[in-house]
Amino acid sequence: MPVTFLTLPVELRLQVYGHAFVPTEHDYSRRWASRNRATVSLLRTCKQVHSEAAPVLYSGMTFHLHVGPRALDFLHSIGPINKTYIKSLHIFFSNAPQIAVWIKLVHALNHEVKGLRQLRVVWETVYGAGKDPRFVCSLATICGLEALSIEGFYAKRWPEYLEKKMGLPVSVDGGQKDGSRKQRSSLLTLNFRDEFQKGTEDMYPEDAYGNPVDWRPQRVQKAKGR
Repeated sequence: MPVTFLTLPVELRLQVYGHAFVPTEHDYSRRWASRNRATVSLLRTCKQVHSEAAPVLYSGMTFHLHVGPRALDFLHSIGPINKTYIKSLHIFFSNAPQIAVWIKLVHALNHEVKGLRQLRVVWETVYGAGKDPRFVCSLATICGLEALSIEGFYAKRWPEYLEKKMGLPVSVDGGQKDGSRKQRSSLLTLNFRDEFQKGTEDMYPEDAYGNPVDWRPQRVQKAKGR
């Protein structure tokens, strides 16, 4: 019987996949497949190779998603089975997305990306909904996480709230990441964040009944009362 790749023990084939799919990070775009032709070609070899290699590929990558319709498009494009292999995601808010889009993404993470264990959320600008309690309340519903990191522009008590609701330590500003890349926020960004957080010390996302508190109208009413 001739020796072929598929006649090798499965343990050896898994080692080959591990060398082929070096753990890395990918900022999702529609050109992802064209930039990773070797990876895609290996997955297309045959059904058996695809079924063995896909878990190695998707579980070893950290995908970067920018909140919006394209994030949902990405999850849809990789198929229902491959979603379950994803373990690590970085989510970025560059502006304030529609709450409906964010809720859909959280729902997808909870019910479709069931293997998710590490999540990093970055509010990149002051316009990224970092003071909107609806976003942080929905974030707190994500189940199964082992590590959560938040960075950027968010209200002062968001980390405290997330730790209480999710039952796990929350790393702020990449403090628990390694130094292999620029994980920590710059001093300038931290200074801007400090300014952003002024006046948010009393903001807690939920009221006594567990309902999200919309701080923006309350602040307007206080201003009118003066």
